[in-house]
Amino acid sequence: MKTEEHYHLDVAGFLVVHGALFPDEVQSCIQRLDDGAQAGDLDWPELYEHPVLAAYVQELCGDDCYLDQPVRLLGAVRPGDAAALTGGNEPLDWSRGYRQQNDVQLCQGLLAVWALTDVPGGVGGLHVV
Repeated sequence: MKTEEHYHLDVAGFLVVHGALFPDEVQSCIQRLDDGAQAGDLDWPELYEHPVLAAYVQELCGDDCYLDQPVRLLGAVRPGDAAALTGGNEPLDWSRGYRQQNDVQLCQGLLAVWALTDVPGGVGGLHVV
């Protein structure tokens, strides 16, 4: 990770990685969804084992990390629909927190959200509260 990415994660609590997927990878995922893939069908190693994601996971969580929840579809069916995120619960659950103190970084849980369509500026997009 770049120094700026570490800083942004420390300050904001999230990262946005633009261009992680090549256009053909995005189209492949969209095609699978168009073909009827449902939330329970999303065993997509091409996403959760993607080299870009794997590099971030390796740096933030180390060698002993594992996928603790299945891949889920978060997309809204209609504009305005919401999909609930799970996990985290930090600062109440310190076992899933992220901290950096005295140059030691401790990350005990990540959530990766893949945006498969472009959203023009000013019209919305993913909102996480």
